[in-house]
Amino acid sequence: MTALVVFYFSHMEVGMDRFALLVDAGYFYAAGAKITFGDWAQRRDIYLTNPRDAIDDLVKRSQQSCGGIPLLRTYWYDAMLGNELSQDQAELALLDSLKLRLGILNEAGQQKGVDALIVTDLIELARNRAISDAVVLSGDEDVRIGVQVAQSYGLRVHLLAVGDVSGNVSHLLRREVDTLQVLGATWFEGFFQSRMPGPASAAEAELAPMMPHDGPAVQYLQVDHVAGESLRETTVRVSEELVSHCDQRDLDELRAQLEVTSSIPAKYDGRLIATVSKARGGGYLTSEEREEIRGVFTEVIQKSQGNKSGKLIPGDLIPGTGDTAEQ
Repeated sequence: MTALVVFYFSHMEVGMDRFALLVDAGYFYAAGAKITFGDWAQRRDIYLTNPRDAIDDLVKRSQQSCGGIPLLRTYWYDAMLGNELSQDQAELALLDSLKLRLGILNEAGQQKGVDALIVTDLIELARNRAISDAVVLSGDEDVRIGVQVAQSYGLRVHLLAVGDVSGNVSHLLRREVDTLQVLGATWFEGFFQSRMPGPASAAEAELAPMMPHDGPAVQYLQVDHVAGESLRETTVRVSEELVSHCDQRDLDELRAQLEVTSSIPAKYDGRLIATVSKARGGGYLTSEEREEIRGVFTEVIQKSQGNKSGKLIPGDLIPGTGDTAEQ
C-alpha cells in the first residue's frame, strides 16, 4: 500500500512539471491592433500572417516565464459569429497542441462566455494538477477569480500583457499574478496584417474595391455544361475547379470549418451551388440536391488533403462512388 502511495505522488509531481498557455483572443486582437494600427482598426479587419509561427513564438516567450518547462498545450479562447470560423480560427484549430475554445459573439459584437471558459479551464488544470504554471494572455478583471482559485491549489500564474499595461490590464489582475511579461508593438507588427487602409488613405479606399474580410475571394468558376452528366459528376467537376483556385491556407480553412461545424463557409457554398446549377442548364435545385452537392464537395476537400500541393489529383474521386481510384 505504501509503495502505491509513493508511486502516485511521484507520478503527480512529474505530471505537474509543465505549463499551459491560455490566450484571450478578444484581448489579443483588440490590444494588439490598437498599438499596431491605432484606434481606427477593427477586429474583423485584422488577421495573423502566419498563425503557426505566432503561436510558436508566444509559447517560447511563455516558456521563459515558466523556467523552461515543457508545454502541455495552448488554449485559444475566441467567439464565433454564426456558424462559421474566421480564417485565423480555422487555421489555429488545426495546429498541434492547441485547443480552440469558442464562446459566442452577440449582435453587438461582444464576446459572451469566453471569460467563464478561461476561468473554468484554469481552475480545473490546477485542481487536477495537470500543470505547475499557467501563462494567461489577457487583461480582463473577470479572469482574476480564476487566478486566485488556481493559485490556492499551488499553481503559479504568469500574465502576458499587450502594450501599455496601465491602460490594457486590470490593476487588480496585475496584483494577483506571479510575474508579468509584455508584448510590444514590434511583436505585433511582425504577425498582424490589416485588410483595410489606414486613415491617411481612406479617400483612396472609397474608390478601390473592397477586399473580403476572410482572405482572397475564389475566382468566378467557368464550368461547361455536359449533356447527360449526373448531378454527382457535375459537382465533382465544379468542386475540383473550385479547389484549383484555392491556396493551402484556403484549403486548411475549409477543412477546419468542416471538421468543427460540419458546414461549408458561405463564400464557397454560394458559388458552389450557383456554378453547379449553371453547369446543369440553370435549372432549380431542390433542397435534397443542394445537400448532395455539399456532400460531394466535402468529399473532394477531404480527398485533396493528402496531396502536398493542395490540389486534387485527377481521378482521385470516382464519380458515383466517393472512393479513391485504385493505383
